[in-house]
Order: sequence, then structure tokens, then C-alpha cells
Amino acid sequence: MGFTAFSSTPVILAMIQEEGFDYPSVANGVYMTLSFLMTSVIVLLFGKLADITGLKEAFYLAAFLSFAGFGLFVIFSKKMQKTVFPLSRE
Repeated sequence: MGFTAFSSTPVILAMIQEEGFDYPSVANGVYMTLSFLMTSVIVLLFGKLADITGLKEAFYLAAFLSFAGFGLFVIFSKKMQKTVFPLSRE
């Protein structure tokens, strides 16, 4: 679980660097802070869920929520392209 939680970090940091912000180190710092805080909270919540329901059920629920989150990402990314970035390529 730890490998998958941190494996995308270098790729996202590279994307932030290429985005062309005025202060790329601040953008990196904000991303790293939010990533660390969210990962810490999720690990704590998963541990509490595993204590309550059992480890097997917690992993099943985590897998289901991951797939559901991916579906929501696809839906919201299409809406964001139309409203926030109306002139971007489709």
C-alpha cells in the first residue's frame, strides 16, 4: 500500500514544474504538504476501519472506493474542461 501511495509523487512534481508557475518551489511545497497530510489521514482512517471491520473487509472497501473515485474523476474532469478550461483542446 505504501508503494502505490507514493509512487506517483515524482511524476506529479514533474508536471507541476512544467506547468510554468511564477514560483514553482511554492507550488511543489503546497503539493507535498497536501499530499503528506491527506496520506496520513487516509492511513489513520484505514487503520481504524480495519480495527472495526477486519483487515480483509477494509481492503475490499478500499478497492471499491478507489474504483468509485476513478469514476468520479472521469466525470468531474470532463465537466472541468468545459467550465474552467473552455478553450482547451478536447
